[in-house]
Amino acid sequence: MTAKAGRKAVIYYKETGDTEWTLPAGAREKSFSFNNAAVDITSDDDNGWKTSLDDTSATRDWSLKLTGVSKDSTLVNRALQETSLEVAFAFNDAFYYTGKARITSAEQTAGQEDPVTYDVAFEGSGALTQHSGLFDPTP
Repeated sequence: MTAKAGRKAVIYYKETGDTEWTLPAGAREKSFSFNNAAVDITSDDDNGWKTSLDDTSATRDWSLKLTGVSKDSTLVNRALQETSLEVAFAFNDAFYYTGKARITSAEQTAGQEDPVTYDVAFEGSGALTQHSGLFDPTP
């Protein structure tokens, strides 16, 4: 994989069951986190060394974070609802991820001489699916 400009990484979202994906307005920074922690089976028999169960993960989870310049309040308002969205995160031409997520936090910041910005965090619910190829947001 070759280096890519961060602005080419994208997060899209849509209501569950909808066919049309939405690109958040004003997006600037995107991040993806995945936790695949091991199952800790350390005991007194291990002489103080942490020991993990081979080939088995503890509860796995994933999350997305999005920051940007506020051009509308759609995502911040969406955070007030207690339902999940479908999200897609694409950061190269070879593959992308999709899954169901819920907005767990949203913040807007307004500095004296800065643009109004937003930070939105998505927490995955269920499995994350990796797809081959370029993400196409058109239905």
